[in-house]
Amino acid sequence: MLNHFDEVAKSMASGLSRRQALVRLGGLFGASCIGWLGLGSKVRAANYTVAYCTSYCGTSTFPRGVQRDLCLRTCERCDTKYTLCGTAGANLVCCKGTCCNNRCTSTASDVRNCGACGVACPTGAHCVNGTCTCPPGRTACSGVCVNLQNNNSNCGHCGTKCVSHKICRNGVCA
Repeated sequence: MLNHFDEVAKSMASGLSRRQALVRLGGLFGASCIGWLGLGSKVRAANYTVAYCTSYCGTSTFPRGVQRDLCLRTCERCDTKYTLCGTAGANLVCCKGTCCNNRCTSTASDVRNCGACGVACPTGAHCVNGTCTCPPGRTACSGVCVNLQNNNSNCGHCGTKCVSHKICRNGVCA
């Protein structure tokens, strides 16, 4: 009778005794099973505890039933280095960014929460590394990115208005 395991061991032996080859093959097989089961991981995420999640998803916040079950499931799977964010069990998420107004976001790039929750960038600006930035050639004036070279309400400087039918050209009212 042909033993496939024995044949594989023979082909992999290359100078080893059959016993040594079988031991190595068995070790490889065992290690792959342990890795597949997730038992060999040296660094395991520290998830929120059942007690914490039961308190967080308490009946005053989430009524018993589906919403509470969803909250508990999300909470117990969330790594403690992240934040729980949301208002209902169905929209509760394990937030890898910042939770602003019950919404998970990145304060490094969100124009409505730039650098911190609630800090909105001027219209037309971008949030870059937590700082509101107007595009090149534009300046933030009264919450809007404008071109000081041709803006009649901000000609040359923020707040300088062109009056009496004058038009802003090259930053000067003419």
